[in-house]
Amino acid sequence: MRRADVKVSPVEQVSFTLWTGAFSMSSSVSLEQILPGSSCRIERIAGTGAVRQRLMDMGLLPDVELRVERKAPGGDPIWVNLGGWQIALREKEARSITVKATA
Repeated sequence: MRRADVKVSPVEQVSFTLWTGAFSMSSSVSLEQILPGSSCRIERIAGTGAVRQRLMDMGLLPDVELRVERKAPGGDPIWVNLGGWQIALREKEARSITVKATA
């Protein structure tokens, strides 16, 4: 627990927020930063080309809700549940997907 009189830098606050999974409804982060067990809604998929198209073909589209099921110990791959389907994503692919946490 932090005491009220202790100053915390913005970087420490963001790290603490990501670590605890306490996202505000307006914060947008990459999918790789979402903790297992958390749900989120896709805002956009960055990039161009075949990888972006493949992700969209699998159903990873803007305004679609998904749940991060688990992550490998090194963080790669990341398993997500998308409408009952289990999809494994590379960390690099997950980093290109911007999401917003849902309640």
